[in-house]
Amino acid sequence: MVWLGSENKKRSERAVSPVIGVMLMLIVTVLLAAAVSSFTGGLKTQKAAPSAKFDVKIVVKGSSEGMSNGWVTYMQLKEISGDTIPSKDLEIITYNPDAVGNKYVTITPNNNNTWVYENATAASWYGEVTEYGTLGVRFVYNNTIYNQYNKSIELVNGTNSKATTLYVYCGPQIGTSPYLNDMSEGSFTPGFFGAPNATLKFYLYNKTGSEISSLTVTSYNFTENSLNVSSLGINVSNVSYVREVITYHNEIYNPKVSFGNYAISPGVTLTADWWYNYVQSSWNGTSSSYEKVPYLDHSSITGFCACIADGWNVTPGHYITVKIVYTPTHTVIWEKKVLVRGEGVW
Repeated sequence: MVWLGSENKKRSERAVSPVIGVMLMLIVTVLLAAAVSSFTGGLKTQKAAPSAKFDVKIVVKGSSEGMSNGWVTYMQLKEISGDTIPSKDLEIITYNPDAVGNKYVTITPNNNNTWVYENATAASWYGEVTEYGTLGVRFVYNNTIYNQYNKSIELVNGTNSKATTLYVYCGPQIGTSPYLNDMSEGSFTPGFFGAPNATLKFYLYNKTGSEISSLTVTSYNFTENSLNVSSLGINVSNVSYVREVITYHNEIYNPKVSFGNYAISPGVTLTADWWYNYVQSSWNGTSSSYEKVPYLDHSSITGFCACIADGWNVTPGHYITVKIVYTPTHTVIWEKKVLVRGEGVW
């Protein structure tokens, strides 16, 4: 009896091993099937990269739309054919072989890359500043203090004139270039007069910041930089500051929208520009970045220079490489070496 019991116990122990092995094999099979199903499911739901063809222009000191006394440097991208693509799903990479320092720029959606001073409808003054040995004005816009230097306008009223009046740009415009804009329809950019359906108004203030008068004009010569205020019947010697406000009425037809907030489709144009009257920040080759001019707090980073490394050194006749990447799949959907045009190169 003892021997038979021992034999039965050994048989029982041997019988357990095959059962456990089968169960383990089943578990492994189920896990592998689940993993394969998940992987193939992911492949089926992965978003395919869109297809698109673009026409890209890079122009140095080209003719400026709507302005007789100036030039504009710009990069313009237009989709010729293909799919509709949200710009939030794109990156634009440029390569400027003539740049000092880093030659590449990667433009990502909604990552503010411009800092351009423009006209605003509201600003209050703290008073005069004399840093760097120049007369200026310190003002507040959107709860931020700014200093303005070396901007003057000559006021003329027929009997006397004043050439030391400060001409104030109120506040920076910050956004992500290239903007949704068609250069052929006139620029969205403040800083000049002549865009379709624009209204230009000057506000005149005394030294304490109190408004003396205002004047709406239909034209203004930025080359001469003078303003005739004879119709106001004021003594220009009492004017200390002038604020200019330009209101555009074509924003719906030719809107300014930051890169990342619009969709690109055939016929849609986007632009990064640099107008002649912007005080452009200088390129620092050591840090490979743009820096404000030391004595000018109102220096800008224009859309063009935000999109192409060292925009000062973009040479007509040379090539800039432009690459457009669809970020959900990290796919390059368009790439080309673009000839820089201007100054006889067309």
